[in-house]
Amino acid sequence: MSTPVWLVKASPVTGGRAVPQSLSLRGLADVACVAHPTVARVLNGYVLPDIGTLTRLEDALDHQLWPGPAAIRASAAARRQAI
Repeated sequence: MSTPVWLVKASPVTGGRAVPQSLSLRGLADVACVAHPTVARVLNGYVLPDIGTLTRLEDALDHQLWPGPAAIRASAAARRQAI
């Protein structure tokens, strides 16, 4: 039996948020047209998805997974001020 994606609590991809759909990893992989081992590696933080995989996962989950370059710049600026 596969683990439902919504049970993944500390996934780097979801930012620790529960995924709204109760799909299995294979179900998410099927909906996103991504190989299920790739989905597992991404959710477990072993690999970073390429932009195509990221887009397919975002579309399948109907949820933004990457905050975009503005958030990265803001985070970097905040770290520089903290130093």
